[in-house]
Amino acid sequence: MGAKPSSHDTPAGAAIRTADLDRMWCSNIFQQMDLDRDGEVAPKEIKAVIRACPDNNPLCDFLKEEASSRQESLSKWDFCNLFSGYIKVAGDPDEFTYRRIRSWLETLERGMERSAQLRIYEMKSIQKTIFKAMDVEGKGKLEVKDLRTYMDFVKDPYNIIRIFAQRYNYMKISQEEYMDAVDTYIDNHGTPRKCHIEDVREDLIHISAENRRRMVNHLGKAWNQSCGLMRGFFSHSFGCGA
Repeated sequence: MGAKPSSHDTPAGAAIRTADLDRMWCSNIFQQMDLDRDGEVAPKEIKAVIRACPDNNPLCDFLKEEASSRQESLSKWDFCNLFSGYIKVAGDPDEFTYRRIRSWLETLERGMERSAQLRIYEMKSIQKTIFKAMDVEGKGKLEVKDLRTYMDFVKDPYNIIRIFAQRYNYMKISQEEYMDAVDTYIDNHGTPRKCHIEDVREDLIHISAENRRRMVNHLGKAWNQSCGLMRGFFSHSFGCGA
């Protein structure tokens, strides 16, 4: 969390306290928010923050009044301006107010970090299931040419399938390589958003449906071939038509 500002109640000390709270709100809290597809804070996420407000917290009281009825998403600029708006109304916090607000922001940040870890776990779990769904033969490896067959109907928000599909046809990708790519993406781009988790969940549904369709087609072809062989031996096949 960093060192806390000096408690000396001077103009300089007050400015330091304000800057510290602004950093926590505009950087720490914003980065832990579950942003929408446009990288903004949806109204429901602001409302979730307000529901977590303790009683008699001056920043919370301001947020309830200013943000609870918002219907539009907030850009990072808008989100930061919520705190700036509070300071314009209330002024720099004294030591007591500062500690109350900071304590709540620390609690809020810890809760958001737990939620973020759950989203990471959920994303990895679904991605692992997607790999297994594409590995229809259960060999633990995927050929690049097989990956390409799924590209037309998956959203693939992390572009994992597309990245591997750019390799040469004869190359194979193991589950470990696939999951390493997921880890790398998360490390480079941050916590998965709920919208991304919804996308990969849809991908899993579509991939499973495509596999069922292929299996039905395969069984149909096998049945037709069987019927063709039977017609060669019998003048009347059983259930195969004339």
